[in-house]
Amino acid sequence: MPSTKRVNRTSKTLKKRIHKYVCKNIDICCEEDIDRNFAIEQIFTLYNIIPNEMYDAHPDEPLGFVNNDLSKFIGYTITMEKNNDKEGIKLQKELDNAMYKNKKLDKTKITELLHNVPLYYLLSLIGYAHYRLAEVQRVNKLYPREQK
Repeated sequence: MPSTKRVNRTSKTLKKRIHKYVCKNIDICCEEDIDRNFAIEQIFTLYNIIPNEMYDAHPDEPLGFVNNDLSKFIGYTITMEKNNDKEGIKLQKELDNAMYKNKKLDKTKITELLHNVPLYYLLSLIGYAHYRLAEVQRVNKLYPREQK
């Protein structure tokens, strides 16, 4: 069995090499294998479930969750402000603004945006939504809601 030190060093090197390769190629492979409409439908399905599973979330907030998580991939605003990351802040605002119509989050605008993000971004959001749902369900099992 390889030592932990060896595995960690290999993982970091592999992580860097994969990152460098994907960045060089601009996106991950095989866009033609992904039906974006189906992927976007999965995202909205998951984000419709997540607020209903959470204790403190309002069930009418799925678009807010999508908005928050899409923006989060750029970075946390407070961290970017602290680091004076003007490029990140600008990109996050541009992404955020693309999801609104008449000062309200709009599913059609979000759908248009999801059709135009890189494939890795779209698939990352699906993965993150699955993670969030599983995490909420895990917490719910540990701390069941009281029946009224």
